[in-house]
Amino acid sequence: MPRGRPILLYLPGAEKLAKDTHRALGKAWQLIPFEVRYFTDGELKVFLPNGPENSVRGSDAYLFQVVRPDYPRSRQDIFLEMVMAISTLTECSANFRTAVTPWFAYACQDKRRMRECLTARLAADFLTTAGATNVISVDPHTDGIQAFFDRRQCICNGLYASSLLVQYLDEHFQILKEKEKFAASGVDQGGGNRIKHISKHLGLLPVIPTKIKNYQTGKVEEIIINENVRGRIVVIFDDMVRTGGSIIETAKALIQKGADKIIIAAAHANFCGNAISLLDQLHREGILLKAIFTDSFSYPDSFSREHPWFHQISLAELLAETITNIHEQKSVAHVYLDESDL
Repeated sequence: MPRGRPILLYLPGAEKLAKDTHRALGKAWQLIPFEVRYFTDGELKVFLPNGPENSVRGSDAYLFQVVRPDYPRSRQDIFLEMVMAISTLTECSANFRTAVTPWFAYACQDKRRMRECLTARLAADFLTTAGATNVISVDPHTDGIQAFFDRRQCICNGLYASSLLVQYLDEHFQILKEKEKFAASGVDQGGGNRIKHISKHLGLLPVIPTKIKNYQTGKVEEIIINENVRGRIVVIFDDMVRTGGSIIETAKALIQKGADKIIIAAAHANFCGNAISLLDQLHREGILLKAIFTDSFSYPDSFSREHPWFHQISLAELLAETITNIHEQKSVAHVYLDESDL
């Protein structure tokens, strides 16, 4: 069954990534902006522009939503914009409705630690109820997020950014050509499987830091590094950077063990709190060489000029390939399964 006329749509904040992906896909794809209006009481309305050229009836629609840190609305508002936009596509008779949300909202709330709901599952339910038939995400906090979707109604494809990050590291730092100069580290034991996988594929020294925590105060008392990192540039891989506290503590522990410099490689630059100032300080101290992220969060070009340690890699080519394969009903396994292209 043909999926229908191909259309890309985007919400505020996702314009750059949507347009970059549109260029990669080609002129056969239509590009339509969603409009969002907020009322004085805080309610919002999401709607398609007027005109027959903006009809989505019978289409194969891909909706882009990206968090823009300077957007004057909460993360809850941004998520609801996406849910309402998917529902709009459903009610306007789009055949297929794919939410392209590189950073999956509430993905960290995937376990019960007290009397609470599984908010990651609730987010999946919202999208499914709104009518999403597919979801494309990048480096979700846990692969288990995909199981929160009822696959009879909505398929979730979790992509990985590791191959893009490694490609940049090789082009600019020769990580694959001069492997003896580098090591791959996690932030703590929780990233152990990720680091074992990356180290195995790249042939790098794996480093798995061990945190000794005071469970009465909740503070980390010591970070143990057992591997010999003296003189090496250590690349700390993670799915995201938020407050930056844990990754900075690990970076300093690696330097104390003799590491030469630190590079951070993560999919999502989800900065909050004092993260930016802490990373600025780490760079001024000569510890942080570079922090590399994807454009799952939309920062202006001026941000990298103001913070020279910061660099973003575009997801456009990866998303374009995935979207093309879904639209043409081809396999997408080679794009995302087990980061096999590392």
